[in-house]
Amino acid sequence: YFSCTYDFCLTKRAGKKWEETSKTSGKSDSKVVLRMVVGCANKCIKYTFFFFNFLFFVFGGTVCGLALLVRFDNAIQKRLGDLLLQSNMHTVEINDLYLALYIIASLGLVLFVLGFFGCCGAFCEQLCVIGLYFTVVAILFVVELAGAIYLLVNKENIKNSFINTFRTTIVGNYYKNQYIRQQLDLLQSEAHCCGATGCTNYQSPPPSCGCVFSPQHPQGNVIGCAVKIVDIFENNIVIIIVVAAAIFIVELIALIFSCIICSAVREQRNVTY
Repeated sequence: YFSCTYDFCLTKRAGKKWEETSKTSGKSDSKVVLRMVVGCANKCIKYTFFFFNFLFFVFGGTVCGLALLVRFDNAIQKRLGDLLLQSNMHTVEINDLYLALYIIASLGLVLFVLGFFGCCGAFCEQLCVIGLYFTVVAILFVVELAGAIYLLVNKENIKNSFINTFRTTIVGNYYKNQYIRQQLDLLQSEAHCCGATGCTNYQSPPPSCGCVFSPQHPQGNVIGCAVKIVDIFENNIVIIIVVAAAIFIVELIALIFSCIICSAVREQRNVTY
């Protein structure tokens, strides 16, 4: 099998010379030889761990690079601006797109860094790198799990808080802020909704709502935008759960694999000659 010697805390010595000096001096020295992970199962885990982290490394770097390219390339910005002017998204502010690009670039950078540490830890078998990788993934896993539990336990409170915040912060400033008015008009006309909970959120509903009051619909015939957004999430809850579960499983497998690799490396480092 393969063997590899690391020199971090050890003194470099040539094997033949060390044996000769040891024999002539009559002293018995012990030398720790740090070997690579051995065993079919451990090697499979190591290379699988390396492969998936390499995919994260490439994917994250590509996403981050493309997002930054779109953000800072003048030619792409000009084409993007022309596209917005020619489409129905003419009211969308370019700063909103920049914010979205920064968020995408940040997520790509996180995947890039995690993939880099995972690849280095698996390939070089460095306990400190694998330990750092394990710590970061464990923190992400715990935070995401805590957030998911909090959302499930406080689902109704979060729903009501979102609707109330939408009504007071967005609908309440409809006539005070031109930007909010443009964005809300666009949302109301394209999503066929009105206000936060319905037409009664306005003293006089704007034309973008398309509200019609009748004996059959005394509160108006259009659903609220905040209520509609909540309904979209609730109608797609199965997809959200599947995606979240897949993320949790991938992170859990990464934690288990990193632990196995750490254990295998420690066992090989304890071989004494």
